Amino acid sequence: MEKLTLEAFDNNVLCDVLARIPLPSHGSVAAASLRLCQVIKSHSFRVTRRSSGWNETCIVVVGGVERNYGRPLDTCWACVDLKWFKIPSLPVAQAGACTACLRSKDAYDVYLLGGFRRPCGGLVDQLIVVDEDDCPEVVDSVLKFDMTTWTWEYVEAMHCERKYATCGVLDGKIVIAGGHRNGIVASVEAYDPLTNTWSILEPMPDPVFGAASGVIGNRLYVVGGFSTEVSDQLRVYDARTQSWTLEEPLPGPRDSAAGVVHNGSLYIIGGCNEDEVPVSTVFRFDPLEKKWSDEGPLPASRFGCQAISHQGRIVLIGGGEPWEYDGLRSWSPCLNSYNFEDGSPVWHLLAESGIVTLPLW
Repeated sequence: MEKLTLEAFDNNVLCDVLARIPLPSHGSVAAASLRLCQVIKSHSFRVTRRSSGWNETCIVVVGGVERNYGRPLDTCWACVDLKWFKIPSLPVAQAGACTACLRSKDAYDVYLLGGFRRPCGGLVDQLIVVDEDDCPEVVDSVLKFDMTTWTWEYVEAMHCERKYATCGVLDGKIVIAGGHRNGIVASVEAYDPLTNTWSILEPMPDPVFGAASGVIGNRLYVVGGFSTEVSDQLRVYDARTQSWTLEEPLPGPRDSAAGVVHNGSLYIIGGCNEDEVPVSTVFRFDPLEKKWSDEGPLPASRFGCQAISHQGRIVLIGGGEPWEYDGLRSWSPCLNSYNFEDGSPVWHLLAESGIVTLPLW
């Protein structure tokens, strides 16, 4: 009997077969042969997978700082169905950046904007003695991770360097606001992936860095942060009018809090108060009533963490003292409960990492 080889099947047949294989096995299948690898990375495979009813989403964690030492990291991780695996590292170690994802032709791309590339002091109980040349290098660079080729590439840089900025996607463009370089900045600019260009937008009402943010409809909400002091301001950028307005302030000033949009509301989680003391509060902003409500505390204070809305829950990762937990936890506002999930392998990520969630197909 004549043996059948891969050459006996065209790509459409292979797509139909491979699309039925569970996602965790894709790496092993791709490693079996160059042709299988090419099929799994193809546009046709993604279309077939999507049309077969698969709707997997992925959490991507990018860079960050190392526990105790404050050194930026180049490591990147992805999580699907609570299973973690490494993805290609950044070209250079980076932290204090902000992240966004945009839809391209075949998939969503992950963007890492700004941040810094060198350490300056420890985060917990150690201090690195540095000279002026070793201070953090704040950058204007923008990196894009292509989910189809699994590669990082540089795209057009921003107009100015910034770390601890905040960003969101409005009308297919990434809008980045505020941050810190030699001082706190109020500047705002937008990146158009179709033309690979940046444009200057109206600046924020006040300079701020370390703010939380979220996008609801055509509006970018920038909350709290540090200006001349820890802020309680709610700044709103409307993409239709291309202007900023101020809405009802937070119930209390917050710096280094996590911001996430979940079920149409904006949540501000943890952070530090006006005395720079970490807190456990969770506030929810209703954009229709334009009012804040207290959603009850976290189990413990937490600042410098990141938050995303993922599979019906709010997911927090990373965070700083006094409660260090580098794994993955999720909090369900509907149930007013905060539940352990499978531990994350990124134990060295204390804070300042980028995190996004995106559909795989």
